[in-house]
Amino acid sequence: MKRIHQFGQLPTILAIALLVCFGQISKAQDTDQKRVAQLTEFIPKNAAAKPAKPRNILIFNCLNSSYHADAILWASKAIELTGEKTKAFTSTVSSDPVVFDPQNLQKFDAVILNNSTGNFFGEGDIAETRKQSLINFVREGKGLIGIHAVTAFDNNGNKPLSYVEKSYREMFGGSLAQHPFNYDEYSPLTVMVEDPKHATCKTFGGITNWLLPFRDEIFQFSDSFSRDKVRVLLSLNMEVTPDKGSNSNKDYPLAWISQFGKGRVFYSALGHSGDTFRNAQMLNFLLAGIQFATGDLKAETSPVKQVKVDFEKGFVSIFNGKNLTGWRGESRIWSVANGCITGQTTEKERVDKNSYLIWKGGDLKDFELKAKFKLNGGNSGFYFHSFERTPDAENSESLVGVQADFSADHVWVGTIMEYKLREKLAERGRKVVIKEDGTRVDAGTTGDPDELLKVYKDNEWNDYHVIVRDNLIVLRINDVVMSEIRDYDKARLISGLLALQVHVGPPMKVQFKDIRIKKF
Repeated sequence: MKRIHQFGQLPTILAIALLVCFGQISKAQDTDQKRVAQLTEFIPKNAAAKPAKPRNILIFNCLNSSYHADAILWASKAIELTGEKTKAFTSTVSSDPVVFDPQNLQKFDAVILNNSTGNFFGEGDIAETRKQSLINFVREGKGLIGIHAVTAFDNNGNKPLSYVEKSYREMFGGSLAQHPFNYDEYSPLTVMVEDPKHATCKTFGGITNWLLPFRDEIFQFSDSFSRDKVRVLLSLNMEVTPDKGSNSNKDYPLAWISQFGKGRVFYSALGHSGDTFRNAQMLNFLLAGIQFATGDLKAETSPVKQVKVDFEKGFVSIFNGKNLTGWRGESRIWSVANGCITGQTTEKERVDKNSYLIWKGGDLKDFELKAKFKLNGGNSGFYFHSFERTPDAENSESLVGVQADFSADHVWVGTIMEYKLREKLAERGRKVVIKEDGTRVDAGTTGDPDELLKVYKDNEWNDYHVIVRDNLIVLRINDVVMSEIRDYDKARLISGLLALQVHVGPPMKVQFKDIRIKKF
């Protein structure tokens, strides 16, 4: 009876299932059509080079990469449309790892790994076999294009890398270490076109600096990356970009090409979201990279050295090393000794409230500050976006604002705060996002607080670097990021005075020198 009842319902169930299926297909087709409509204006009109013969490329979309699902769909459709429009190639789109079997790869001139991460080659020994198949494919004369997260290899295991895995990573030329410049940040990034005349870079029209017109996630690569092995095409211009990374060479490559055996490799670290692929210059650049990989666009692959950047460009000294001209504060606390601004209290000469030495250069909004400091006892720091007020019974401080802090007891080293206002904003080792309503969200780490503290030198000179750009605040000590804030709070202070501090408390001595700022 029960089975009969179930079979009696079967046509209805099938009908419903078919309706749902057709509904999903219709929705997918509708979405695809909308995507095509939005991409039309950005698709290249002409090939970067005339194909020597009909070219077939494989676009491999990794379906388990949910983190980059949006980017994968937009990139895949944009590349398909580019091939159709320019006649540069014909695309085959697949998510089946079987395509990496040798007999299946043979039909293609190049393979695009579209934000492909994880074990997308399959399970067990077959994965290694297919990975070796792709390596052979390129090494024997074919092309490989990697987009964004394809270099996000699994680096967490203690298991030694196999020969195949080492070769696979070597083929790409770099391995992701971290992404200090996140997608959800709004500060503009300036990309350096390292050789505007290079065959792959014609789309940039001869410029050397490209203000990135879309948001993206910017990678920092591990030490395995070497400019001696690839030719870098694009990189971050660190002369004008806030330095949030930890690369000692200040080198953040964004795209490169290389020879691998008889084959060719093009890699773009740009491509975190669909935003990247709704841009004409980016799609023309990607087309050039694809045609380089197929062998149709001849391009120089010899390595080039990192472009020299003047990291002091734009900085102006605000302390003359002789006296306190340009500054104002209590003369009994603040002086110049041995070419250094010195703030000092003793058992006899104490303060009953914090003492400030205020720079008389006026309000600062967006700026970077670099200086050296040395602290013996007590607590000090730099104030910025500050304002003066008359102390009263409720408000004891004559100056309030944002403070980049340090202290002899180490508690406040690398901390960003607003004393008597929003108080502690970001502790050493933390990234914090402050929303419009003042709510704070932990956004990750800049490192282990104890390990970061080892960078700090007690009773010795330390380099201080404060970056304040738009809603970004970064505090670096001895060229290491200590803390970082993205501040969207409607109540935040967006400009104000710059000052040095001597904190109330036990006897202390703080010295500053080489103080310089760059305004934006």
